[in-house]
Amino acid sequence: MIETGVVKSLSGKLAEITADTGTECKSCVLNGTCGQSTLSEGQTVYVINDIGAKIGDVVEFEYDEKELLKGTFVVYMVPFISTIIGLIIGVILEKLLGIELVRLQNATTVLFSVFFLLASVPVVRRIDRNIKSRSRIRNVLVQGHR
Repeated sequence: MIETGVVKSLSGKLAEITADTGTECKSCVLNGTCGQSTLSEGQTVYVINDIGAKIGDVVEFEYDEKELLKGTFVVYMVPFISTIIGLIIGVILEKLLGIELVRLQNATTVLFSVFFLLASVPVVRRIDRNIKSRSRIRNVLVQGHR
């Protein structure tokens, strides 16, 4: 996937890029109402500067789609799966074992679902750090515009 951004800083062979809103966003039916488009300054990306771009240059860079999909899976599916696990445990405790934390119907199920959802946040952060530390920087500058 090729994106556009502005070079903000340089450090050796790496360039810090502030990426514009993605090309997918421009044709999206949500038209600026999602969370991605609310980031007014854009997303910071570090790329290998093989083309000799300078600070302030508008550049195109290639983004590894596999890394994007991994991150998307972690951010959305880990909390979803955790919530489902909490729901199942809550139902088992409530229905099969007769455990009720509060006298409201299904309260145990709701409490366990919310607990597992909240517990998934540090898990997502840890997985994200592991993915970032294991993956090499694969984003590469493709073309510069002045």
